[in-house]
Amino acid sequence: MDLSPQQVPQQSQAAMKFPAKYKMLFENYVIAKRDGRAEHYDIKQVSDEPVYHILIKPEYGIYRDQFHVLELKPGDFPLKPPRLIFLTKMYHTNVSANGGRICLDILNEDSKWVPTYDFSSIIRNILLLLEEPNNSSPMNSEAAARHAAALKAYKSTVGLKKLTSKEADQVRDDCFAEFKTIADDFARGSKLDEYVKTFPVISGKSGEDELPELEEQLAKMKKKTVVDSATTKPAANRWAKYQK
Repeated sequence: MDLSPQQVPQQSQAAMKFPAKYKMLFENYVIAKRDGRAEHYDIKQVSDEPVYHILIKPEYGIYRDQFHVLELKPGDFPLKPPRLIFLTKMYHTNVSANGGRICLDILNEDSKWVPTYDFSSIIRNILLLLEEPNNSSPMNSEAAARHAAALKAYKSTVGLKKLTSKEADQVRDDCFAEFKTIADDFARGSKLDEYVKTFPVISGKSGEDELPELEEQLAKMKKKTVVDSATTKPAANRWAKYQK
C-alpha cells in the first residue's frame, strides 16, 4: 500500500527486515541520498514496498529554480529499469504533458539498460535530459518544436559572432526566454504543497539530516552480511565418496 508523503516510514528499521533484494535497494537508496548532496537532488523512501520520491531543483538552464518531484518504483530493478515518472508538471520535449512519462532510452529500451545502473546514475541521466532535450524523440511535440526553434536561433546567432562564454550564455538566455516563461508557468500548476512534508526545502525550511543514520544502518547491514558469510558452513558434498 502506498503511503502519502506525510507518512514516511522508518527506512533504516524496515530495511533490516527485508530479504536480499530489499537490502540491495536500501544500499542504492543510501548511495543516491549521499550523491544528491553534490548533485542538487534529494531522494526519500515513501512506502515500505518500497517507493521513492526524488526532488530536483536545477541550478542552471531553462528549468533553473523549478522544484520537481519524481516517483521511482523499482519493479524488477536491477534486471530491468525501474518505473520513473514526474509527479509535478514538467514542460519538456521528452516528458508527457499528462502523466509525467519520460522518454529516455535507458528506461524504455531493454537493449539500452545495463544492470549496473544504480539510482544515482538514473537520476544523473534525468538531470542531463533537462539540460539537453532530445528533440528527435519527443513526447511533447509542442515543447519539442519550441525548443528546436530556440536552439536554432541560438546556434545561428553564436555562429555569426565571436563571443565569450558569458556572452554566449546571455545569448542562450535571450533565445530561450519565451520557452522558459512557458515552462515556468507550466510548472506553477504543480501542487508542491503535497510534498513539503517529505521535502521541507520546498518551503524554505531545512529538514532532519537522515544520511548519518542511514549510512550507519548500511554499515551494520554489510558487517552482518560478512559475519553471516564467514560463519555459514559449506554445504556437504554428498558425492565426495565417489570422487576419491
